[in-house]
Amino acid sequence: MLDDPSDKPPSGWWPLAAICLIDLMLLGDVGLVTVALPRIQADLHAQLTSLQWITSIYSLTLASFLLMAGTLADRWGRKQLLLAGLLLFFLAQLGNGLAPSIAALVVTRFLEGSAGALMYAVSLVVLSETYRGKMRGTAFGVWGAFTGGSIAMGPIVGGALVELTSWRAVFLVQLPICAAAIAITALKIPRMAPIVARRVDWLGTALFTLGVGLIVLTLIEGRALGWGSTPILVLAGSGALLLVAFVLVELRVAAPMLDLARFRSPSFAGAQLAAYALGAGFFALLLYLSLYLQRVLGYGPLEAALRLLPMNLLTFVVAPFAGRLVSRVSPRWPIAAGLLLTGTGVLMLRRADAESAWTTLLAGFVLIGVGNGMFNPMLGALAMSVVPRERAGMGSGISYTFRQLGLVTGVAISGAVFSAGIAADLAQRLPEMGQQPLVRMTGAVSAGAFEVMLSSVAAGDRAEYAEAGRAAFVAGLDGVFLVGGLTALTGAALVLVLVRSKERSRDERAGTRAG
Repeated sequence: MLDDPSDKPPSGWWPLAAICLIDLMLLGDVGLVTVALPRIQADLHAQLTSLQWITSIYSLTLASFLLMAGTLADRWGRKQLLLAGLLLFFLAQLGNGLAPSIAALVVTRFLEGSAGALMYAVSLVVLSETYRGKMRGTAFGVWGAFTGGSIAMGPIVGGALVELTSWRAVFLVQLPICAAAIAITALKIPRMAPIVARRVDWLGTALFTLGVGLIVLTLIEGRALGWGSTPILVLAGSGALLLVAFVLVELRVAAPMLDLARFRSPSFAGAQLAAYALGAGFFALLLYLSLYLQRVLGYGPLEAALRLLPMNLLTFVVAPFAGRLVSRVSPRWPIAAGLLLTGTGVLMLRRADAESAWTTLLAGFVLIGVGNGMFNPMLGALAMSVVPRERAGMGSGISYTFRQLGLVTGVAISGAVFSAGIAADLAQRLPEMGQQPLVRMTGAVSAGAFEVMLSSVAAGDRAEYAEAGRAAFVAGLDGVFLVGGLTALTGAALVLVLVRSKERSRDERAGTRAG
């Protein structure tokens, strides 16, 4: 930990700069990859399930290893773990950019997720430990703005890179940024001594990773294999048993990776549910929104990214103002309001159809952008305020874990809803179609591969089938937006019920008075 508790740390703003660069990579990566997915799909001949895994394996790995990474940070030292994560991230992004196949890309995305876990688990702790008083509010405000800016710039930069060069550039462009973050971390961030000498809960980590992985695999493959089929029932049952075993182990082990006793605090539980709701309620939808803009409305990667700009730009603008409230108000109201606006905005996206102008999405984008801007800096502060200082690494890890769990399960659930909606709409519009052709057409429409779908249709029927495919795509998307919006709204209600300012930690209250 830092020895100097004053409002002006000897390291100045360098730690904040390092954390902002890390967020630029980790959050910018979401937009970079999302806008590149259709090109990856075309180049590597991927199905929708493969695209889901490119997104899901990264989030699943993050969710699986974040808790362990938080424990390692508390035990081995935060700076050391941050450097290890940055070095692994550099190698993983190099592998992503050179991947020759979908399988290779999934493997390197797994490594990227592992590196992201190490970095995420430490980043909030560095800010919380380094800055006090007014500087703390300023630091979280700048961090929140940079978070919004990273999200905003990701699709724009990604679209330009894909349009002008190749999808591989969205990974390789991050290498110099990572190198700069490594240099700043090594030279400018003070060494933070280990806080506690806790053993690593390897058994809990293994059970959690396998359990969540099997549940996600069930959700992704359920439609193709049949929800009542033996393989799906075995996968679901095995995943559930492993997660039950995980809970039992965490209740008995001396140093659990997930301290379940923390959930007795309503504010702690509320913070994690809020993180989950945002991941599942909005971030999980970006894959399908990108496919809609590019495959249905016909925009190129850069054109699609520019149409997401109003949403992302508002997140960037609002976040600094929300950050200024960190040391002044309870996070309860800004977080609940952010989720309320986000959920309402997602529901408003349901007005879009196959013939819509993109401006039909604009009102929803505005609400989502403002909601995200309010949410991000306040959740980071809340995550640090509801755990004791000696478990800050675990607290940061849990917060990011629940957000990534929301993303990975949200992608899987959205995929199931999306495919089911498409299949039902196609069956209604083309009742003469047999079961096997319907399954094939559903897969093609789900991936936005309308050309592939039409290649097997008689020339005289192609106009009818093209119209049916586009309408079915939007029907599936409508279900995705409905589930996502209701998830975010439910999260807002839970935050209002659970989060209480009186439960904020002694360190946080002291920092508030100092400010």
